[in-house]
Amino acid sequence: MGLELLYNAVFLCRVKASQMAVVTLQAVGEENSIPYEVDQRGATTMKMSPKFTGTWYITEMENWDEDYFNMEVQAYLEIDQRGAGEFQFGLVFGSIDGEVEQDGSGERFRFTWEGNDENDSASGSGWLKLKSKDMLEGKIKFHQGDSSLFLAERA
Repeated sequence: MGLELLYNAVFLCRVKASQMAVVTLQAVGEENSIPYEVDQRGATTMKMSPKFTGTWYITEMENWDEDYFNMEVQAYLEIDQRGAGEFQFGLVFGSIDGEVEQDGSGERFRFTWEGNDENDSASGSGWLKLKSKDMLEGKIKFHQGDSSLFLAERA
């Protein structure tokens, strides 16, 4: 029901909001829905929950020690309001593309990534979940390779 309302609202805004730069939508009566934006071309994009946006410093990793994951820079993740971002730990750097989804116990930010691991192309997936307002837990996975749970604190 919520998606049907959302799609109807998007359609109406496409017809009537051609002069508006951005329209924010949210399905009525859906307490856990995520707002969408419609630009003047009628394209829709999901806005990120502000709970996950910003810079986060990785403080612990299951499979790598602090000497490795902070080797070049303070290990971090950055996520913007579109669900895009980047991360670096050790010699691994990547671009993130993700979205918030509901799981059995709340919201989770699920993402895919592509980048480099010691100058070799690398890609994978992962997820983030809030433990508190300023701490999250997550998992990063390399395609057909290692994976690691981690903790991060808001910068």
